[in-house]
This record gives sequence, C-alpha cells and structure tokens, in this order.
Amino acid sequence: MPKRVKEMTALQVKNLKHSGKKGNDTVSVGGADGLKLQITSSGAKSWLIRYASPTHMNEKGKSKIREMGLGPYPSIGLKDAREKALEVRKLVIEKIDPIDQAKEDNNKRQSQGFTVKQAVDDYYLQLIVPSPNADRTKQQWINAMNAYVVPGLGSTLVKDIDTDAVVTLLEPIWLTKPRMASDVRNYFEHLLDWATHKKIRTGDNPARLKGNLEFRLPKQDGEQQHHPALQLPDTSSWFAELRTRRGNGSRALEFLAMTAVRSENVRRMTWDEYDEETRIWTIPKEKMKMKRNRREHRVPLSNEAIELLKQQPRDNKKGLVFPALRGGTLSDMTLSKAMKRMHLNDIAKGGKGFSDPAIIDTKTNEPRHAVPHGLRSTFKDWSTELTYFDGDMTEIALAHKVGTEVERAYRRLDMLEKRRGQMQAWAEFLYGRQTAKDILVFQP
Repeated sequence: MPKRVKEMTALQVKNLKHSGKKGNDTVSVGGADGLKLQITSSGAKSWLIRYASPTHMNEKGKSKIREMGLGPYPSIGLKDAREKALEVRKLVIEKIDPIDQAKEDNNKRQSQGFTVKQAVDDYYLQLIVPSPNADRTKQQWINAMNAYVVPGLGSTLVKDIDTDAVVTLLEPIWLTKPRMASDVRNYFEHLLDWATHKKIRTGDNPARLKGNLEFRLPKQDGEQQHHPALQLPDTSSWFAELRTRRGNGSRALEFLAMTAVRSENVRRMTWDEYDEETRIWTIPKEKMKMKRNRREHRVPLSNEAIELLKQQPRDNKKGLVFPALRGGTLSDMTLSKAMKRMHLNDIAKGGKGFSDPAIIDTKTNEPRHAVPHGLRSTFKDWSTELTYFDGDMTEIALAHKVGTEVERAYRRLDMLEKRRGQMQAWAEFLYGRQTAKDILVFQP
C-alpha cells in the first residue's frame, strides 16, 4: 500500500519554491491521491493529478498513468484543487477516464454553445492582472460578475447576448450604483471581447458604451444618486401587496423592509448570523460597507421579522436564509424587478404605482418607481417625521457613522435595547397598525 502523503496547509503551498534544478518541480500536497503542485523555473504554479487510467492500457496491458491539469495556482486554491482531484478520483472509480470525459464535455459545450456562466468561469481562470494587487483585483472581478451578471444571464448563451440583454442587466443599478454599474459594464465588455476572440460569438460587442449603450442608458452625472423611496402614505399598502407575493425574492424584500439594512446583507444572510435566543441578527464586519473602522452590525428583530424567519426552510447547502431558486445568492436585480413589477401592477389596476415624486426619470420625465435601497430612506423619513425616536439611534439602525471620529472612538454601545422598540414600532407601521395620520405616536 502506497505511503499516505501528509496534507500541506495553504500557507505551506504558498511558500513552495522551485528547487533551481533543470525542468519543472512537482510536489505532492496530500488531501487527494495523486494531487500535485507543479512549479516551473519561472515560479509559475499549477495543479495536476496523476491517476491510473481505467480505459487506457500500456504495451504490457497495465493501466496507463496519465496526468491531468486542474488549473493555475493561486486562481484555484488548495481547497478547490483537492475538491477537483476528488472528482477525478470518483470518475476513475466509476471506470471513466477523466481526460476523455473532459474532452467530451468540452465538445458538447462547443456544439451546444457556451453559456455566460461557463464563459465567466473560463475567463476567470485565464485572467491575468499586471498589478501588485492582482489577486484582490481578480476577486473583485469574479465577485461583481457573480453578483450582477450570472444571476440574470448565467444560463443565456453568449452568442445570444444582445444590447437589449445588457440594458436590462444594467438598468437597475445604472443610476443607483453608478460606480458598480460602470465596473460591471466594463467587465462584461472585456468578457464578450474574449468570447469573440475564442470564436464563441461574433459581431459587435453589445456591452460597448461609446456609440451603443450611451444612447440606451441615462447619463451618469457623477453626483451622488438618491434612491427613489416609497412615500409614507403608500408604505403599508405596498407592504400588504408584497406579503401576498410568492418566492424567496419577495420574502427577502419583506425582510429587507423590516430591518432597513442594505440589500446585499439580506441576500447574503446566513443562518449562523441569527441568534434565535437573543432575537438578534449580527452582520459580520466583513460584510459591512464601510472600509475603515468596520464593525459588526447588530439588528434587533421585530416579532414579525422573527415569524418570517420561522417560515424559511433551512436546507440550503450554503446556509443562506433567502437562497435563489438554484441555491445560490439572490441577485440585486431580483429584488429590483420585484419592486418594479409591483409598481406596474398597481398602475394596471388603476392605482398610481409606487414612485418617488422627488426623483424624475430623465428619459420619461416621470417620477421613478421606488427601489429596494430606497426603503432605508422610507425608514428614516418615518422615524424623523412620525416618531420621537432619537436621530442618532436611527443613524445607528442604518449602520451610518454617528458623531466625530473622537466621539466614535469612545462610543462602545449601539443602543441595541432602545432599537428593539424602534424596530417593533416600524414593523407595526409597515403592517398598517399605525398609519401616517397617527403623527408622533411612538414616544419614548
């Protein structure tokens, strides 16, 4: 029986160097039989696995030893490489040669056409960033694509992507998140250029801005964009309509309204962040928006928010509270589209929709419909106009910075117990148990 290789840690793999001898070095890293890290004389690293082929024999009639590449390091980390190696081993046990299977899968993709998700994954592995912060830049690229492109267009064939598809992708964030929208458009344009080079698609690039999207999308003026918000008199009727709608997108939107946090925090919320005993949802500091002096954010949950969580299944493999239909993270577009549909449906029924008269659409000259991030403004308007709740407490509830740097340095408490009452009162307002006519009813 062959000697079992001791499993290396990620740090040990990172510190591996070429021996200086002629040719490439290969180092067994353990964790999966045959998994090795190949190191060239230039220092480049890549993964490969050696296995005895179940279908290819040598001249002596014995299984032929074959080597299969698993991708470059560090684009593929140690954990992912081990998972890939175990998949290879599983195929061998099933009497399938992994290299032959990979060729068959590739031929099938070529004949059926590449999807956007496949293109994103392949391009990411080949992405070379000439920067000292290359790893971070690559991670930002894949994070943006997985958050904004893959959820809406992942299953679409690359060859079928047209300008209309790109406009639909960018419209929900073009004015509300101008910097992110510009990055996503730029990333997508490069991806489609690469796909053209690989002969996966042909024709002009539908994600090109100049001479193309600049005529389809409103101008970004560089100023801070305000998010269209629900008007206070419309809030309870909007919320009642939302509660009749099915799907995790609607449930995430409902929870978002009750907690007044950012959309990303709800969409990425996991069950281990929720303490059922203390009735607190703690958002880790790594998920918070502020880069400097980031702290975890505690959200005291109302009775209604807790009841919503009780109805959510806990069988998602990633531990997500509001997973997408296929188990991954919900896209921001899912929530934005839900609010847009509610606005249009209300108009179709003879209503006036759910729009913000303070923000005018430059294309239609009409008030823009409310968006998910605008719910935070609605919460602040409610707290400021209809309650006596402390202003600082409201800012803390929104995870905004409060006071000067010196004051923040000495502030250790987040007014959690007082905010419990505030969040319960907000839920009462959303449910229509207190209306906009009951001015200043919530007194300390």
